[in-house]
Amino acid sequence: MHYKTITQTIHMNASSQPPTSQAEIEYQRRISNPSTYIIPCKLGPHQPFVTIFRELHTLIEQIYLTETPVREQWNALPQTVKHAYILELINIEIENSNNIEGVHSTKEEISLALQSASLGKHTRFSEFAKLFLSIAQQHIPFVQSLEDIREIYDQVVSEELAPNEQPDGELFRASPVRIFDGTGEVVHSGVYPETKIQTLLAQWLMITRDTSIPPLIRAACCHYIFEHIHPFYDGNGRTGRFLLALQLQSVLCLPTTLSLSLQISQEKGKYSKAFDTVQQPLNCMDLSLFCYQTLQYIAHAQQDLLENLEEKQAIITILSSEIAFLATTYQLRDSERLVIQTLAQYFVLNSAPVGVSRKTLGEQLQWGERKLVHALQTLEREQLVQREKQKPATYQLTEPVQQRLAQYKFANQ
Repeated sequence: MHYKTITQTIHMNASSQPPTSQAEIEYQRRISNPSTYIIPCKLGPHQPFVTIFRELHTLIEQIYLTETPVREQWNALPQTVKHAYILELINIEIENSNNIEGVHSTKEEISLALQSASLGKHTRFSEFAKLFLSIAQQHIPFVQSLEDIREIYDQVVSEELAPNEQPDGELFRASPVRIFDGTGEVVHSGVYPETKIQTLLAQWLMITRDTSIPPLIRAACCHYIFEHIHPFYDGNGRTGRFLLALQLQSVLCLPTTLSLSLQISQEKGKYSKAFDTVQQPLNCMDLSLFCYQTLQYIAHAQQDLLENLEEKQAIITILSSEIAFLATTYQLRDSERLVIQTLAQYFVLNSAPVGVSRKTLGEQLQWGERKLVHALQTLEREQLVQREKQKPATYQLTEPVQQRLAQYKFANQ
């Protein structure tokens, strides 16, 4: 890495000037660079900035180039497979976003939350799951107001906050807050008072729409700024990562935007260090390396997706042969074969047990109620499918069929 922080540059310099003076000179030099984007907000004595150094430029190009094969492989999947895979990606995303913040959750809990969210019911994490389902269904625009931010926050942390962690200001927190590292040292103090929080979030909203800044750089910068402001007592990380995914949906395909928290969770130390580096006073709000680290998560997610999508395509091809065998053995009609094939896809593509509602089956197959019920009744009589719940009617493959297909469950789960 050729690019150095301002602190590193000072340490390499033999100048006798005070470090703060050297930092100011270097700051002015960097913001005068034609390759630098100055971010229009004030988080301290200096305006945040990003210098597009060589490796960062290469990484941006790599991400855009890789999006093409990711989109091609994604679009090649059948619609029912896409839906099953999206549920698994959301499950992984929520679990890992929680994990980064030390919030315990299981795949089974989140799977239940996804089912509840799709049926308008409420369980733990169902409001958070509903947000991600809205991204998947392209039903949620990016936030437009401070009230929108608060509304999303309320869904992210629904019923997860202790009474002393609830926002107590007009929209955000009314008291100061400090963030500590593992040794008990203060690493950051959130913006205070609430009037300043609101002012900076209003600027943040303007930056999210600032097309003079390249989209990937803009999203990474906005992620840092939101976490720096720290508008709530708790839940800022999960809210900020959801907003990052929401912002990226305009430039990256759905599976990429739903794969970032897993990458961050796997490199949690680097994630924290990237924030700490910006916050060192001598670095003068240089977001360049923070952007580089954030975009690396995107690049890593894309590479994993390429491998995963190829493997899933191979699994689906093999699975079709298995379903054809069952259809011949039990003399199933095409409608019955399609139902069991759809349930089999949900089974092999999800790590947690997944029951599929009759409503979801009807939407995915684009069938009317009568045709679907008739096919399900036949499959139940043949003991290939069982009803898991009565209200709402939810179905799974029977245990013998699951055992037959278990070998095809996706390896990365």
